[in-house]
Formats: sequence, structure tokens, C-alpha cells
Amino acid sequence: MNDLVSAWEAVHDEKQDIYHLDLKPDNVLITDEKGLVLIDFGAARQGLRKNSRSVQAFTESYAAPEVILGEDAGSYSDLFELEMMLHEMLTGELPLLRKSLMTLRLSAVGDGQLWGDRGISTKTPTP
Repeated sequence: MNDLVSAWEAVHDEKQDIYHLDLKPDNVLITDEKGLVLIDFGAARQGLRKNSRSVQAFTESYAAPEVILGEDAGSYSDLFELEMMLHEMLTGELPLLRKSLMTLRLSAVGDGQLWGDRGISTKTPTP
């Protein structure tokens, strides 16, 4: 876990100001030579470009709410994703709330969109 937090800190160094924006277990490699390595910076953004801070590609299970909603993302979004990973490492599961939201989102059909302009829709998904 220390290596994962250290990797997060290295990415968020003030001089680099980079946001990974797709932190998840699949994007963490552990090698004999280099130890823990973060990969897949395809969704990454540099903080200097303000108008490029919404993210198109992400993994919903780990993504911060602002990323899912297409709002401005930043180092706080990566911190949320890091926290999701640490929770899963410690418990073997994603947080209960996240699993519940994912289940609801996946079961939404027709015009019963679960994510709207203000977050979660009040429409009940039909099975």
C-alpha cells in the first residue's frame, strides 16, 4: 500500500501536475526491477490546461463522481480512485455504496437514466 500511495504522490508532484484519472488495479504493475509502476495514462490530463479537465475514458467502478458526471476532474479525482483501490485491497470488495450504485446503474433501462444533470435520477429501474 505504501508503494501505491508513493506512486500517487509522484504523479501529483507540483512540478508535474498530472492527473491519471483512471487509477484501478488493472493499471498497477509490480515488477522485480522497478517495484510498483502505474500504467495506462491514456485518460491523463495535465492540470495546466483547464478546459481539458473532463474525462472521456474511465473505469466506472473506481471513478470519482465528478469524472462519471463529466465535470472538472483533478488530483482530488485520483485521490478518490486511490481510496477505492485501498478499500478494495483491505476488504476484498468495493465499498458497499459504490456496488449498490453500480447495480442500480447497470439495471436502468429505457429512459430511466440513473445519472442526470444533478446526479442520481429518482426513477426506479425496471428489472
